[in-house]
Amino acid sequence: MTTSVTNARGAATSYYPWGSVATAFSDNGTTVTASADQSTNYAAPISISAQSYNETVGYTAWLGVAQTTGANGEQLAMTYDNYGR
Repeated sequence: MTTSVTNARGAATSYYPWGSVATAFSDNGTTVTASADQSTNYAAPISISAQSYNETVGYTAWLGVAQTTGANGEQLAMTYDNYGR
C-alpha cells in the first residue's frame, strides 16, 4: 500500500504481490479496482471498475491494447503495424 497526499487530495493504492495495481482509493470516496488473470500473466488488468462503471480490456500477444468494452456496450478496437505503432 502506498499513500499520496497533496494540498487538494489524498489517495492510497494497494498492489497485488506481483506488482500490478489492485485498488486505488481517494479521500473523496472514489474507488478504482483492477483485476488481472493468467491470460496476461497478471501483468495487465483485464477489467477496471470505477464507482458504477466497468471496462474490460483485450490485449495483443505483446500486451498492446486491442479492444475495450464498456458497461454500456461501447467498444474500442485498435490495430498496430509491424513495429507496434
